[in-house]
Amino acid sequence: MPDHVQITGGGVAACCCAALLSKAGYRVRADIGGRAASPVLMLSDQTQLLLRDVFDSKPMFEGATKITKRIVAWGQDSKPVVLAHSGLVIAENTLLSRLWPALNIEMSESETRQAAAPGNWNVISSKRALPAVSQHEFGTRIASTNAVKLNDKASADACWVESTASGWLFLLPSGEKTGSLISVGASAEALLAKSHLVARQVTGLGTATGEFPAYPRIVTPLSGSGWIACGSAAVAFDPIAGEGAGNAVREGILASAVIRAAGNGESENELFAHYSNRVLSGLVRHLQECCHFYSAVQGGWWEAELELMKQGIRWAHGDLASGSPSRFRLVGFELQRSRAD
Repeated sequence: MPDHVQITGGGVAACCCAALLSKAGYRVRADIGGRAASPVLMLSDQTQLLLRDVFDSKPMFEGATKITKRIVAWGQDSKPVVLAHSGLVIAENTLLSRLWPALNIEMSESETRQAAAPGNWNVISSKRALPAVSQHEFGTRIASTNAVKLNDKASADACWVESTASGWLFLLPSGEKTGSLISVGASAEALLAKSHLVARQVTGLGTATGEFPAYPRIVTPLSGSGWIACGSAAVAFDPIAGEGAGNAVREGILASAVIRAAGNGESENELFAHYSNRVLSGLVRHLQECCHFYSAVQGGWWEAELELMKQGIRWAHGDLASGSPSRFRLVGFELQRSRAD
């Protein structure tokens, strides 16, 4: 078994990978500095269960806002629809500040990629630390985030999603009549000016707290001799699906399983092919889900973004068809060879 694993990056995927490898007996070092955390995360019930399986930290969700319904106004002249929902809203930096210190590993605040010693690994979840790779982007949209004040009538256990002609809004409560607003396609001010649902929940728009690409994207290759990419360094999702955190957890689990299987003598090339297939298949499902949402709204901006995602699906299907077949299946946190092999 390799002696040491270097984790470069401090996000959810990196933290999950570090936790599982440390439990498996690897000596893990993590360089977690330099990361701009997302203001809030939406954690589905399934994502919460995965995190509880990976970590022993019981109070990790303490203080999180519980969401029981999603109120959606989507499409031309649509009226708000109330949908049952179950999830938690928590600040990413709050969650990570509870998870990283609980791990019995060496940590630093730098974020510089270091070459792995022969037989060891570097898990990269920071784009700045990636080796030479190609990034494939399926959209052009940018998202901005703002802290907001909610009015007294805004439900404390609801989130709101609304489309407009030039983009969309996603409003998450964060407790004490405050919230986090994600604006995609145009500025918060411009989208709120055309909003009939989200604008009614907001009494005050705070300063912007961040900006990030909101289009799906992936790098190739995802792995190579001595390294494997995971988290946002590997693939990133449109926030419309609300499953970015869940995908990060699953990537961290799969990356750690690849490293352990390689340490047990399995072929690295076959493991890399499996990892690539699983990550790429997840991206295809995400693109298809996004196409469902984006095709429901009329307008030039929506049609342009939709076409880029359709191109992404065609590209991904071609890449999957030309790649090596997966020869493993994930059982718990371990990769096992498929019975056919």
